[in-house]
Amino acid sequence: MKSQKFQVLLEHFPDYINSVLQKDAKTKNFYQCPFCGSGTHGAHSTGALAVDFAKRTWYCHSCGENGGMLDLCMKLEHLPNRKEAFKSLCNIYLPDDNKIPIRPVPAPPDQPVGTTAGPAEDTVDYVDYFRSCFRNMNKGGYQYLASRGIPARLADGFGIGFDPRWEHPKNASKSKHYYTPRLIIPLGKHAYLARDTRKKQKKQFSKMKCGQLQDYFFGQKAIENSFCFFVVEGEFDCLSLYAVGAPAVALGSIARINRFVEKLVKTKPKGTCLIALDNDEAGKDATRKLASECRKHGIRYRLVSSVSGSYKDPNEYLMKAPDEFKQKMQQFLYNLHKGAAVRRL
Repeated sequence: MKSQKFQVLLEHFPDYINSVLQKDAKTKNFYQCPFCGSGTHGAHSTGALAVDFAKRTWYCHSCGENGGMLDLCMKLEHLPNRKEAFKSLCNIYLPDDNKIPIRPVPAPPDQPVGTTAGPAEDTVDYVDYFRSCFRNMNKGGYQYLASRGIPARLADGFGIGFDPRWEHPKNASKSKHYYTPRLIIPLGKHAYLARDTRKKQKKQFSKMKCGQLQDYFFGQKAIENSFCFFVVEGEFDCLSLYAVGAPAVALGSIARINRFVEKLVKTKPKGTCLIALDNDEAGKDATRKLASECRKHGIRYRLVSSVSGSYKDPNEYLMKAPDEFKQKMQQFLYNLHKGAAVRRL
């Protein structure tokens, strides 16, 4: 591609490299390879993926993967060709008429569910904030998601953004300020999840939900799937399943099971609810409760916690054994569809 638009896109090559690759701490212009894992095996491991910023190319000295900006996008996002990679990158760096391709956020009902913020935030509309954060994704948002196994196209589809200097709304009026880099995940118009992207962080403050949650659930459009949809706990688990082509919805918290069941009763899904909550004790208790509620209300369901294997949840599985996770999920979905086809005979 030699078009003028492509030449303009290439100017963002450094931004893209640093947003999707983890820089090696020892060697200049070398990065951890997302394909063979060089540089990810401990403190003494050196990344073998070299980047030539002048030529705008990259090459892994370990596995031999190489190419340019489009090739990297195509491989990371599992796109069929360079043309699709070009479209994906243009949506990020060259949005037409400054239109941000953020997914429309549905207006949640008036009935509140609960919130982590004070009364002053109850009616705040965060859509403009989400759009401004979307523009910042190449400043660290895409790189963080890549480290969790999540492709950029999913981030764009869900309107996920990045705030390099996030501060909790409650603290904005105080004299002492505390800023952290955060991934901003919209949860309806009036709420969002702020996820700390630093390697070292206080666990209790790493995930903070702000605003009025009401009855919005991340990925809730999956409920409309006529065949099946997975139910998981966290937003990253939801994204992990979407990354392998599986429709999913996140509870956000196991404390929201009753509200989720209310939504299912109201929506009356045609597909089977595949319950895949975390493999820890709390997740197992929540699984039993959700299954009981589904039986009570006549909602078709199936327990599929095995999709996480020996790992805590789908995202941990995707991060630590990506190829195995993808293969397992593809086989699972194939068997599910095959079984449904047999039953229809």
